[in-house]
Amino acid sequence: DHPGARWEVLSFGVGGYSTAQSLLTWRHVASRFAPDVVILCFFVGNDPLDNSRRLSSYYRPYFDLDARGELVYRPMSTARASLNAWLDEHSRLYVWEKEKTRVLRDRFQRGLATRGVKTISRTAQIFDPRPSADMEEAWRLTSKLLATLHDEVEASGARFVLVTIPAYPQVNDAAWQRLVATSGSHAERWDRDYPEQRLAEI
Repeated sequence: DHPGARWEVLSFGVGGYSTAQSLLTWRHVASRFAPDVVILCFFVGNDPLDNSRRLSSYYRPYFDLDARGELVYRPMSTARASLNAWLDEHSRLYVWEKEKTRVLRDRFQRGLATRGVKTISRTAQIFDPRPSADMEEAWRLTSKLLATLHDEVEASGARFVLVTIPAYPQVNDAAWQRLVATSGSHAERWDRDYPEQRLAEI
């Protein structure tokens, strides 16, 4: 539409960042560059969960909602952050332990599934149209984070665009069937499109 136009694209994406961290990145870094368009890539597979301190064990800054539904910032300890970063850089044992713990946890879940034991994966909660209290709170928090980021970006004169990245079971029929088959009878009410429906409402 604009022959000869020159575009500059700056990436502030960081693997594993939550929506809360994206909001902080906008406030403290990206906004300084006065962009015309801000695109947020939202992975429905875990971003709603990662926004909640109740559902996420990752060490990162979080927000909570107060009684009026407003965001309350919960920063992480700088001392602990420095220690974790130092261990990641200097301790092979620490990095090895983190990876082995993840592998063992995944192997345990797969073993339960092969023996017919019904388990609910962390990601599966996003498909439940009747979410638990904790999951509903995570959706409410996600809604407020996205709305706040949208409003701040638009107030700067830029356009805000939300791009959703689907979870694997949403785009692979076999993966979806396996997820439902190994998650108990209540999984029959799950909806593959529910995360996008919530985001559309937001």
